[in-house]
Amino acid sequence: MKHPLHKYILVLMDVGVVYFSFVAAVWLYHGVMGPDMSAAWSHIQSNIMFFSAYCVLCIPIFSYYNLYCNTIFTSAVRQSVLLARSMAVFTAGIALISFTFRSWYVPDSRLTILFFMIIATLSLILWRVLAVRLVYAYIKGHKHGRKRTLVVGGEKAVAELYDRLITSSYDFTPCCLVATGTGTALPPMWSAYGLPTGTLDEIEGVMGASRPKAVLIAYDGHSYEELFALIDRCRKLRRRVFVFSRLLNVIPEYVVIDRYGDFSLVDISPESSEKFTDRLKHALDMVMGLLIIIAMSPFFIFLAVAVKFSSAGPVFYKQTRVGKNGKPFTFYKFRSMYVDSDKDSWRISRTIDSITSGNASGATTKVVNRSSVTTIGSIMRKTSLDELPQLFNVIKGDMSLVGPRPPLPYEWDNYSPWHKKRLRSIPGCTGLWQVTARSKVGFNDTVLLDLYYLYNRSTWMDLKILFQTVAVVVLAKGGE
Repeated sequence: MKHPLHKYILVLMDVGVVYFSFVAAVWLYHGVMGPDMSAAWSHIQSNIMFFSAYCVLCIPIFSYYNLYCNTIFTSAVRQSVLLARSMAVFTAGIALISFTFRSWYVPDSRLTILFFMIIATLSLILWRVLAVRLVYAYIKGHKHGRKRTLVVGGEKAVAELYDRLITSSYDFTPCCLVATGTGTALPPMWSAYGLPTGTLDEIEGVMGASRPKAVLIAYDGHSYEELFALIDRCRKLRRRVFVFSRLLNVIPEYVVIDRYGDFSLVDISPESSEKFTDRLKHALDMVMGLLIIIAMSPFFIFLAVAVKFSSAGPVFYKQTRVGKNGKPFTFYKFRSMYVDSDKDSWRISRTIDSITSGNASGATTKVVNRSSVTTIGSIMRKTSLDELPQLFNVIKGDMSLVGPRPPLPYEWDNYSPWHKKRLRSIPGCTGLWQVTARSKVGFNDTVLLDLYYLYNRSTWMDLKILFQTVAVVVLAKGGE
């Protein structure tokens, strides 16, 4: 199970509160308009099929507003605001359907819809802010909900994290310690914890004796290679895996993740149904890619004409890129630069420098010689419209709608081994770092965000990134 049981219970209760809020709104409407309760019951029966299906949509809406993160329980005001915003979006959908498809099965009373929004918002705030927060604090405070956890790391990192787990967290109970240092000697101070201990070579035996439900990596080193080798090894243990490391600070900076007491942990747990997720992702790519091409075909023609008349050269720009596991493929874009601009030695040199140095946070990841960009090209690049032809790569199966960016061959050749992990999955037209950090982070940080996506990818995460991509394109945020 990827998520803890209490989150699934919370989802079911949320759907129930939303559903019964609609029933209450219908009864209230008929009570106000006239005390004919038989009419109210008839109204409920006519709308029950529609609302039974529609109320499930509150789950992705709540997820989009991060209402299922542990962080949300720490602030009553913030949670109330996000609940109100979520229900406004949810109710707007009902109103849109009601006035577009007038039917006996769809709510058609504006007053009923208004009553529903008010009742549902207040009920959810009372349920979540009062009841859920109290129950959550009680369960965690009495250790009933704590996970027995194997802590893996070096002496300093484990010491820092152990104190936090004991004093600040309601989620984890350390049950054994595994040292990651070289050799077979264990840190002398570990005996004071009174827990089973072992080296990394003994991790399976330590797990068998302690039966932990989760693995928590505490890493205070400076090597990305070492960290991700450790992550890959721990993921093979088929437990929930969390990482405590300053090397991953870019992730909580740009992605909403759970907080545990006064610290954040990056969840990189293995997905139990990766094959099913990948098949569903492929089907989504094919269907949505084809629909977008058909819907935007007039816009494709307009952009093609604009590119053709903006400067001499072809409409489409073809380029060899590196795909999943290092396999090359032909990549398509609308041409946004003058012909032969891709042979710019200055740009290639700067790009290689940004890869090998990793770029400090805050430095742009895109190296652009602006004098090479055409007038229409600068507009397309700002809004990412030059990348629309990549939808044909999606249909061909070379790319996905969502995934890491496919590098150029010379970029791939200059990647460190840990950089290349980002292409364990099929590359995408858009991705996590494009909709969060965009051009505000250095190269290493873009790889970290891609790897976080790779470890946590799901159909819902893909849909959320696609929604955010639309906003980025419309607002022209961070394009170059």
